[in-house]
Amino acid sequence: MESTRISRWITGRNMYTLRRRYNQVMTNVTSIRNAQAFAAQQVDAQAEQEIRRSIGEMEGDLEEVGKKIDELKDSRATFVAKYKAAQAANQKIKAEKAAKQQEAAKYVKLKATLASAEEDLRRKMGGGEDYKEHMRRWKSQKEELVMERAVDAQKFAVSCAYCLIGCETNTPERTLLKVS
Repeated sequence: MESTRISRWITGRNMYTLRRRYNQVMTNVTSIRNAQAFAAQQVDAQAEQEIRRSIGEMEGDLEEVGKKIDELKDSRATFVAKYKAAQAANQKIKAEKAAKQQEAAKYVKLKATLASAEEDLRRKMGGGEDYKEHMRRWKSQKEELVMERAVDAQKFAVSCAYCLIGCETNTPERTLLKVS
């Protein structure tokens, strides 16, 4: 009894009380008397009926609340299923959105790359036209120079022949006409 923390308890019609002082335990035993508050008084039948009626109403209300709870549990299951379906659809839409955003980014990147490549091609093709035009001009200049040299060479040859032959009646223009 010394190690327990319980200081009072009731067994049968006796109440035991423990007191601890100066490392000693004292036990006090007291008899319990019958209750006197309602022993002499009669039960009010009307009050008892009113209490039973209100308990019955509360039990009816409790049954209604239980039915509503069951209905709400059923509707909750429906809402949970709808919620999960909506979440799955939302995830699918997010995945499609991400894929389309990636495709759009690729499209923009490819469009920029294509524009850059087209600009490079135009620059290179334009440079080729300039080169071809320069080559045409150089060829025409070369042909003109060759023709001038040929004419000069022919004139020189005619004048040399004229000098060698000593033909005074022949003019270089006539000789040119004869040679050509």
